[in-house]
Amino acid sequence: MNCFLKSKRWEPVSVPAHWRESCDRAGVVVGRVHGCTQAIDDVCRIRANAYKTAVTGPDAYDAYSRHYVVLHRGRPVGTMRTTRATDGPLDSQDHYPTSLLRALHEVIASASRFCVPPGPPLEVRVARMLVETVWAAEARDGVRVDIINAHRRGVLYYARLGYLLLRDYYFVHPVLSTPSYVLVLPASRVMPGPLRELVGGVDNPVLPEEIEQHAAVATDVREHLGPVVRGRVAVAI
Repeated sequence: MNCFLKSKRWEPVSVPAHWRESCDRAGVVVGRVHGCTQAIDDVCRIRANAYKTAVTGPDAYDAYSRHYVVLHRGRPVGTMRTTRATDGPLDSQDHYPTSLLRALHEVIASASRFCVPPGPPLEVRVARMLVETVWAAEARDGVRVDIINAHRRGVLYYARLGYLLLRDYYFVHPVLSTPSYVLVLPASRVMPGPLRELVGGVDNPVLPEEIEQHAAVATDVREHLGPVVRGRVAVAI
């Protein structure tokens, strides 16, 4: 799995400042790869370990997506994929608001295949650190909206981070066969949640009102979902 560091396509990614000390102390680094077949195959093995399924290989979106990987002393302990609309179709985009995708085509991306395989606890909260690192890196590169679909158990987690739950967008995921809800995170300091601090200095922020022009947002997430089965979400999106 150390092939990530050996790949010419491996690009180190800076973690947010408040994570640096704990990551350095724990021997945790983050990087991303893009367009490397071998690295994508290894990302798929990380997913398989988290999903507890056989390795099925990359899907149609992997080739033009960016793959973020967390390494703990050289061992992969987490991964997330981001796909930008300017590079190609988004995973599950047929279930997303068409007018929103059109209006924000140049600045919208979709995080997916977020997973942290089971393993011994680390000093660093890998899942939370990876979410923050990816969002900060994508925002630096011009992304202003992240649109995702999450399992029902994960919706409250993302809502606490600041994602908006779209009221009328729900589907059964065609690959994972899980109930999926669509959420959107605009890059704006007016958003609730901790992720807003990572985009304070971005140009041309997208406001929540711009999202609501294209899709209704649930005002009470808990009421909209109803009872939610509690449990650890190893694979979040």
